[in-house]
Amino acid sequence: MMDTQRLILFFVFGFSILMLWDAWEKEQRPKPAPQAQASSATTVPASPTKPAATPGASPAAPTGSVPGAVAPAAKGETVVVRTDLVVAEIDTLGATLKQVELLKHKEAKDSAKNLLLLGAEHRYQAQSGLTGDSGPNHRTIWKAEPGGLLLAEGQNALEIRFTGQGADGLVATKTYRFTRNSYVIDVALEIKNGGAAAVAPATYFQLTHDGKPSGDANAVAATFGAQSFTGFAVYTDEKKFQKIELPDVDKGKADYVKQATEGWL
Repeated sequence: MMDTQRLILFFVFGFSILMLWDAWEKEQRPKPAPQAQASSATTVPASPTKPAATPGASPAAPTGSVPGAVAPAAKGETVVVRTDLVVAEIDTLGATLKQVELLKHKEAKDSAKNLLLLGAEHRYQAQSGLTGDSGPNHRTIWKAEPGGLLLAEGQNALEIRFTGQGADGLVATKTYRFTRNSYVIDVALEIKNGGAAAVAPATYFQLTHDGKPSGDANAVAATFGAQSFTGFAVYTDEKKFQKIELPDVDKGKADYVKQATEGWL
């Protein structure tokens, strides 16, 4: 129980630092050029650097655009990886890390169940790929390369590779690396250009979720005094800072400024 509390405190502390940095960055951010339009998109933007949960990945370049989180028509298969500490599920649709089960930690409400960091109850996914239209991304079906899925006795690390085919001969290999006695999951992208034309591909790494607030929201607030906001925010000169909850977007009841000459999302 103490280990679980320490783990929760670690995540809360890390998230608090992230929020402080984000607030400072927003304060220092210059105003956008005229005619900028506030968008109602609710997808999580790609970070210019890798997320802390998956170190070892190549940093995302600022060029190109990240494909949106619209539900794709394609359906992938699930690859299950087991180590001494975790059971991870990777979907071949996007080669996306969709579930991580901690074998040494139990759920607070049910000590018979292992703790899920990414799971079906609150759908968080770790996505990555190439920006723009030319490269494979989280909507692409990736092919799992042959190899073991179990970290065997005496084996220090396990690498799981997926290959994604892009346009004009562009091929990306995504590698997940699991290490013994570690919860860190490294992810890296290797890009090969098989076409005749030169390309300048850029990678993105992002966490997306379904927008549902935590079922333990009240307990978290009572314990730590605050909790993260599930939704997005818009700032305009007209209405200033507006927070929009995702359930209101789903119901068509979201009230915020949708067009502005100056503002940010």
